[in-house]
Amino acid sequence: MFIRRFKLAKKFLARADNGIDRNLKFSALATWKQYMANETLDMYNKNIDELKSRQREHERNIKKVEDDILIAQNVKQHTINQMKSLGKKVMANFITRGTHMQVARGFYTWVDSTNNWNKKRRLLKQAVVYWMKSDTAKAFRRWAQTNYKIVETNLKFNLKLKEDERKTKERQGKQEK
Repeated sequence: MFIRRFKLAKKFLARADNGIDRNLKFSALATWKQYMANETLDMYNKNIDELKSRQREHERNIKKVEDDILIAQNVKQHTINQMKSLGKKVMANFITRGTHMQVARGFYTWVDSTNNWNKKRRLLKQAVVYWMKSDTAKAFRRWAQTNYKIVETNLKFNLKLKEDERKTKERQGKQEK
């Protein structure tokens, strides 16, 4: 019986040992599985983080390219507007110059005709003044010639009267003395 019990005990111990080993193996396997699952999860999380960072970088690059495209479109539109504005300015300058040339032509034509009219007026005035001066001079000479004799005779007559008065006063002065 001892042997039998010993064998049973041995069996029991072997089974217990197998159960303990199995439990240890299962526990080790579960720990290993958990560790591997955690490692895999960490690897996936790292990959996800890396992919997210790449995605953010790509989104930044896309945003930068979109901004560059918007800037290029704005520059293009601004350039087009400037070209249109410049075209309008050039056309306006052309029209203004043309208009001003016409106005200038009209103005200079008016200035020339006014200058010609003033020149003719001055010439007419000079001619009238010359005629008036020559007529006045001629009239003065004629008056001087005709009236000089009258004035001369009046002066001689007045002189003679004064001289006669003086002489009479002298005679009277001598007679009274």
